[in-house]
Parts: sequence; structure tokens; C-alpha cells
Amino acid sequence: GLAELFRPPKDLSFPGDLEAAKEAAMQQKKWLIVNIQDNSEFASHQLNRDTWSDKSVKALLEAFFVVWQAYCTSDAGQRACNMYKLSALPAVMVVDPITGACLISWIGHIPPSQLLERLEPFLDMSPEDGDSVQSALKRKHSQTQALAVGPSRTAPMTEDEEIAMAMQMSMEQADAGQQGGTAKEPIGTDRSGDLLAAAMESLPEEAEPGDSQAASVAIRLPDGRRIQRRFPKAAPVKSLKSLCIVSEQEAASGRPFKLKPAYPGAEELIDDSKTLTDAGVSGAMLVMTWAD
Repeated sequence: GLAELFRPPKDLSFPGDLEAAKEAAMQQKKWLIVNIQDNSEFASHQLNRDTWSDKSVKALLEAFFVVWQAYCTSDAGQRACNMYKLSALPAVMVVDPITGACLISWIGHIPPSQLLERLEPFLDMSPEDGDSVQSALKRKHSQTQALAVGPSRTAPMTEDEEIAMAMQMSMEQADAGQQGGTAKEPIGTDRSGDLLAAAMESLPEEAEPGDSQAASVAIRLPDGRRIQRRFPKAAPVKSLKSLCIVSEQEAASGRPFKLKPAYPGAEELIDDSKTLTDAGVSGAMLVMTWAD
């Protein structure tokens, strides 16, 4: 029924108190996620219905995090609100179980794809890594703000601008190879141009925001950059690989790569004809890695 849709994630949530959750996270060398909810805020119910129940989110949390959830009306929830000075709810925090410090937090509903993206910096290190955690978070923040085209521009690029820039760079690289005609011309330049042209042709037009038949898919590239685009849910997996090709010059040059969901044990996306929905990657966070 309706109540079942909005039920808190009991299968994910640690059953003890906050201190016991910290201890469990330390022993397991995992991060602690603290979620304080307010039953009167619909965003709390959205988290339960849409985010905590998402297959990719659940797999990631089970592998890398201990999750502790409480309502603000409970004694434990009230203590957590006071401890972390929470003035708005629902709140989701990544806590260092060793120090108890909140490393990063978000207020309100977080869609699954956004949560997967925001948890990404924590996947490559454990709480025992200490100061390197803060450095990684700062580096991740600066990367999302940085520009790849010259120091004069100060505003961060939008997702569409990042993709457009990647397309332009790949096209310029192919054009330069075709016009050069020297002994230093890269082998396979014609193939590079063909691959890029085919990828651009098969890449569907980006869906409009708010389209119920579309979903946003994020892909982490081999160099750590992240690209994101809204696809029709009925689009084939091939369109995701086309996005990788137009965004990554080496892929456009023919270097083989793999694409799979960003959680442990995920299988590579092999069937290019499957729709995003059938492949289970609608609204997912994916990882692109080199196959050679």
C-alpha cells in the first residue's frame, strides 16, 4: 500500500544508537551516513520512496557505508539535531566515525543519481585515511568548478557546455589530423572521424527537464571528470556509449572502453540494444574504464 512506499529503509538502517553505529562503521572501515528525518516534511518521504529504495544506491551503501536513520521527534534524533546543529530537515550527512565530524551534508530530498555522484569521493578511501579525505573533497569541489578552456573565464560550465566543449575538442582533433598530412599524423585518424561522426549521429537530443519519460544519467570518465545528460528512458545503451565517445578523445580515436554502474559487483553494459530502463541504468551513476 501507500504506507509501504514511504517506509523508512529498515533493511539499510543500523538498528542501534548513533554511538553504536559509529563503532560499527569504525570496525568495518566504512563511512557513516546519518539521516535525520521529519515526518511532517514530504522530502523525508521522498527520500524513503525514491532514494533509499533505489537499487544502485542500496548496493553502494551496503558496500561502503553504515547508515543510521532517526526521526527528529525521537530522543536519539533530537540529540543528533543538537549535536550537528541541524536547523532544517531532512538532513543527510556523511560522518567520520572516528572523529564524529560531519564531512559533508545535504538538506531536503536528493535524487538517486545526485546522491551517487556526491558520495563518489568516499569510495576510494576509508575513514582511516584521515586528512586525505578532506583533500579529496576539496579537490572534487574544485574540479567541478574548474574550467578546461583557459584561465580567463571564472564561471563554472554547465553540463551541456562541458559536453559541447568535449565534442568540439574531439572534432578539432579529427580535423587537425585530416588537414595535417605529415608523417606525424596519428594512425587511424579516418577511423577517429568516423567513430565521432557515428557517435554524434546516434546521440539522441537531450530530453527536457521535468520530462517524466526521461532520466538523467551521470558517467565518471577515466580521468575523473563527470558528465551528465538527460536521456529518454527508452533510449538504447548505445547512446550512453556514444556520449562517452564524444566526451573522451581517446574513445573517439578507437580506444576500447567498458561502461558499468558505479557499485561493487556491477556487470558491464554489453547489450547496446537494451533500453536504459531494461538495463536498469535509468537515473544511474556509471563508470567508464579503459578495456586495454
